[in-house]
Amino acid sequence: LNMGGAERVMVWLAERLADEGANVSLITLDDGSKDRMPVSPKVRRIALGLQKRNNPLKKLTANLVRVIALRRVFKQQNADTVVAFMPHESVLSILASMGSGRRTVISERNAPWRRSPGWIWSLLRRTLYRYATVQVAQTKAIGDWMRLKAKCRNVKIIPNAVQLPLASDLGAVSPESTIEPNRRLMLAVGTKAYQNGFDRLIEAFAQVATAHPEWQLVIAGLDPDQEESGLSGSDVMDLVSRKGLAGRVFFPGTVGNLADWYTAADLFVLSSRFEGFPNVLIEAMAHGCASVAMNCETGPSDIIRHGENGLLVEEQTVDALATTLSQAMSDESLRQRLANAGREVRDIFSPEAVMKLWYSVLGYSKLARDRQK
Repeated sequence: LNMGGAERVMVWLAERLADEGANVSLITLDDGSKDRMPVSPKVRRIALGLQKRNNPLKKLTANLVRVIALRRVFKQQNADTVVAFMPHESVLSILASMGSGRRTVISERNAPWRRSPGWIWSLLRRTLYRYATVQVAQTKAIGDWMRLKAKCRNVKIIPNAVQLPLASDLGAVSPESTIEPNRRLMLAVGTKAYQNGFDRLIEAFAQVATAHPEWQLVIAGLDPDQEESGLSGSDVMDLVSRKGLAGRVFFPGTVGNLADWYTAADLFVLSSRFEGFPNVLIEAMAHGCASVAMNCETGPSDIIRHGENGLLVEEQTVDALATTLSQAMSDESLRQRLANAGREVRDIFSPEAVMKLWYSVLGYSKLARDRQK
């Protein structure tokens, strides 16, 4: 349970259900030793310790062990409903629930056509997802993919909720420790160099940095050792030096007090190549931060109305991103207008509105009706 978007939604959902009187167990395949998110004492935390990576010859056996372990835990906890997040866990949960009469809900947390779990798991996903009771997607585009490619017949669209106040941990880093006096802060947040497009964000900032000497860029959460599609966090950090941006771009690592950073930021930027439903974007907007987002295939356009509550970069290029950033950096009144309008996400994606959808999907019809009153 790190500070990632899927983990935060899972913990939040478990705690909300427990608050309503449901008996909730939160299960992960790992051993829980690296948990960074606190879990309510109302929620039973079960860590199976089965996440160890195996050599190719042992993978089949390892996954069989995981299915058996999940099936045993589901039975021990007398579970009537299982909610699975992420492709591997969704496939395993479907297999572990087969023949039990148990309600199984799977949830895709990203654009599945952009993030392959490997050809075997991709095949299993397309073959088995249809056997879940309900398939949850965060956006219509993801839902359409599930219907078309995985033949899913009961797809429901449930966006993420704005979770305020944000959870925090001991890894707090003060924005004042990074931002120089009288400088403006452009903030980006993410862990994945390639998906989050931090290489092209650095390229775009390099184009506008000279014209806007009062601005600093901070990229929070980036892991230098994590690599995806041939691009690592270290590669992005090296790019800063090559572009002559030392002293203008900073990497504070994982910060446990994101709310402080959103509040301190003058501009938030989502430079992602692809997303599911970006938590960081709705969080920034909820905190009154003017936001710019690359209009990747799914996510940003479900949140931002261009020119009204944020700015969308339609052309997926560094030049287009640089132009839009410069527009926002130059115009304080525009930033203020977008910031004020952006706060509407607190109502649109409120916990109450999103929980109505989850209650319905989980079969808690009475709770769903009560919430609608």
